[in-house]
Order: sequence, then structure tokens, then C-alpha cells
Amino acid sequence: MLHEGHRGRMIEKLKKNESFPEHELLEILLFNAIPRKNTNEIAHRLLVKFRSIRNVFLASIEDIASVEGMGESSAAYLKVIGMFYEKYKPKKQAPEVFDRDGKFRDFLIERYRDANCEVVDIFFLDKRCGVLSVKSFSSFSADHVEIDSKTFAKAVAESSAASVVIVHNHPGCSCMPSYEDELFTKKCMLLCSMTNVELIDHCIVGENGMYSYYNSGMLYQLKKRFSIGSILNDF
Repeated sequence: MLHEGHRGRMIEKLKKNESFPEHELLEILLFNAIPRKNTNEIAHRLLVKFRSIRNVFLASIEDIASVEGMGESSAAYLKVIGMFYEKYKPKKQAPEVFDRDGKFRDFLIERYRDANCEVVDIFFLDKRCGVLSVKSFSSFSADHVEIDSKTFAKAVAESSAASVVIVHNHPGCSCMPSYEDELFTKKCMLLCSMTNVELIDHCIVGENGMYSYYNSGMLYQLKKRFSIGSILNDF
């Protein structure tokens, strides 16, 4: 069969440790999951939608399965490979304690250095600002990411955290907040206060450094207007 000959040549390249572009790596990953289709075309479709292999791994099974040529089984196959990679890959660990201008700032700038899409990370902290866990969200776009109120509120309520730090990036752009960033911060401030969890910062990492809502004084101004306590005080 035509596909078998092509697949054999790809395996030979693999044996020789030749370099592969992303679409060919993804194509080979799909050989076992999709034995009777042209996985090269499917790999291209996946990368058109998600922009990179990493974003494919971050996507939900439902989103991966929606790509032409994929299905729930093959989507689950890619998802578990991504989960395995994230679990066992060598990576720089987040500092155990949040600080304003030291190791945590350096960690954040390094974390987003090569990102080609916007990602929102929520860091859940204990009473001593120790990092309990991190939850990440992405919409696979270079200039847009959304978290609906229900998803954010649920993540905060289930975290057992005393406080949270929200961080997101502006790939290839300034770290200064946009109008949408301000609306998002207001919404998060209100939702956190409703569950008695303190929002202690929203940081934005861009090509020119990092913006901190706390350090700029904006967080204090928003807290006076958009926390449940401030709203109740107006009655």
C-alpha cells in the first residue's frame, strides 16, 4: 500500500536520528492510532487549528477529535502522550513560595519565553504564600484567551487556597494590560472575594518584561471597587 511505503521511509528517518519538522513528528505519533489513513494530512490540520504540538497536547479530547480525520480514540491517544510528557519531562519547577520581585518573577519570564499563544496560569497559594498548585488555560490563539466565570470560580473554590496569583502572557507584545485584561481582573477580583480567597496579583509577561497589577497600584484601586466587601459597604 502507498501509505505503508511512506510510513516505512519515515521510520527509517527516525532510525537515523534525522531532524523532523513538527508536522512529521505529529504524523509519526499518529501511525499507531490511525493505521489506515494519511496521517500527514491530519497532522497538518491539527497544527493549523492548534498552532503547535504542545497546544495539541493541551487541548481537550473533544477539541482534538473535532479535527477532520481524528476521532475520540485517536484524540485520547494524543492526549495521553501529552499527559505523559508533561508528567515526566525535565522542567524548571515553580518556586515553592511566591515573592514579588525575586525567583518567582524570573520563573515566570522563563516560563513564557517561547510561548506562541496566550496562556493563563492560576497559582493557588496557602496562608504563607506557598504554592499549592497551578492550573493552566489556553485558547490556542496568539492574542486571546478566555476563562468563563463558572470555570474560574469552580477552580478557586476547589483549590482550598488562601490566595491566588493570576499570570498570563502577551506573545511578541508589550506587557502593558489591555482593556480586556482590566475587565478580566475586575471579574476575578469579585469572584475571589465571593469565596473568601484573596487575589494578591495579576501579572502579565510580555516581550519588554512583566507588569504587576499589585506593583502598579492598580490592584488596590480595583479591590476598593470590585470586591464583595466594597459592594456591600455601599448599601
